[in-house]
This record gives sequence, structure tokens and C-alpha cells, in this order.
Amino acid sequence: MGLGAEGWYMLSVLPVFVAAAAAFGRSIGPRAAASATVCFLLGEAWMTFGTLPAIYSGIAEPGPVPVATTLSFLAHPHWSIGTFARVGLGGASSWTLAAIAALWVAALLSAAALLLRPALRRERVSLL
Repeated sequence: MGLGAEGWYMLSVLPVFVAAAAAFGRSIGPRAAASATVCFLLGEAWMTFGTLPAIYSGIAEPGPVPVATTLSFLAHPHWSIGTFARVGLGGASSWTLAAIAALWVAALLSAAALLLRPALRRERVSLL
């Protein structure tokens, strides 16, 4: 059993589906917003630090990637960073990519913290 890299593209449109109610002047509840946030963060980590490095490294073929392979990369983030250093970003070192990844994760967690702060738990979230 495996998951293909095409899941990343579906993951990228998740906020569109969550915000669809706002297009019609409605708001979404804090539980729906929190659930979407958690789903997005977990899916993003799975694809960015597991599935994509497995494919880029040549360990897995494009298409369904075995879950065990993805979990191996998730358990060893330095493998993912090393893979990204070898395949792109203008020859940046692993340390540079690790710093970029740390800042990216911090930005995602900061956005999640803003969404999940206590004030939003008591009110409905309006995206417009």
C-alpha cells in the first residue's frame, strides 16, 4: 500500500474547500477550522518530509510510495534535507535547507496558533 505524490496537489486545495462557505457569506465553525488546520499540517509534513524525498532520492518510484518508506524518511528528517540538497535549490547546503525548513515549519505552526487561539474558539471564524 502506498500514497502517491498527487496527494500533495489535493492537499494544496484543502483551504479552498474550507473557505468555500465564505464565498457565500457564511462562516465556518472553529472546530472545522481547527480540523482543517491539523489535517493540512499533517498532510504537508507527510508529503514534504516523507513522500517527495523518497521519490526524489530514487528509493521509491513516482506513484504510490510504500508507507514504510515514507515513515522512514519522517523518522529521519536529515535524510529528507539531504535529498533536497542533492536534487535542487541551486546547490544549497544541507544546513541552509535545514534552516529554511525550520523557518517554514515555524511559519506554519504560527499560522495554526493564530487560528486556534482561545478567542477564536468562542466565536465563529469568518474568512471574509
